[in-house]
Amino acid sequence: MTVTAGIDAYADRAEADTYFAARAVTAWAAASEAARDAALLRATAYLEGNHRWVGRLVDPGQPLAWPRTGARDAEGRALDGIPDR
Repeated sequence: MTVTAGIDAYADRAEADTYFAARAVTAWAAASEAARDAALLRATAYLEGNHRWVGRLVDPGQPLAWPRTGARDAEGRALDGIPDR
C-alpha cells in the first residue's frame, strides 16, 4: 500500500520518516513500511474524526478536511495549506 499525502493521509511515509528521524524515534524506523503506512492512516482517521476545524474547505470535493480557507492560528496569522504539525 502507498499512502498519498493530501488524498488518504496528511503526510506520506517519507515526510514521517524525516519527522521521526529528527526526533530520534527509533521505533518508527524499526517498523515495517506497511506498519508505518497503517499508522499514518490511523493518525489521519483520528484527526478527521475527532476535531472540528475552523474555516472552510478550499475545495468542497477534497478528500480531507485540510487545506482550509479562513483558518487562523492563535496569533491571528492565516494558515495556508496543511499546517506542519
